Amino acid sequence: MTEASLAPLATGLGLAGALGFAVALLYCGLWAMRTGILSRFWGSLAMVGGIAFLLGPLFLVTLVFFVYFGMLAFGIVPGGRPPAWEAGEAVPWPTPGEKAAEELEPEGGWDEDALEAEEVDEETGERRKRKQRE
Repeated sequence: MTEASLAPLATGLGLAGALGFAVALLYCGLWAMRTGILSRFWGSLAMVGGIAFLLGPLFLVTLVFFVYFGMLAFGIVPGGRPPAWEAGEAVPWPTPGEKAAEELEPEGGWDEDALEAEEVDEETGERRKRKQRE
């Protein structure tokens, strides 16, 4: 009993704290990505950073994420803040299909007259008869 120390307790608390930090970073990165606060890249990097924090030398990934997040919080990110920051509510990022649809849509909108099909003359619009195979 005389050689008892608090080292095992400190080790256990340190391990629990590191594990809790990793889980919190993973969970927060996931939900920040879902609500539109972080892009998919930075949300994924946050989740990877949570796991990398446990692996020792890879904690630099976590450091890079926190530098970016600090820049985002102060509003000095080169691309600007995501739309969810200004709205104050969940604004998910557009999917690649939605981005492509926006790029293909004409600037003035759709012209209703251009979308209507022309009527076909029944006299000239006959189908061709195909040769039957023997």
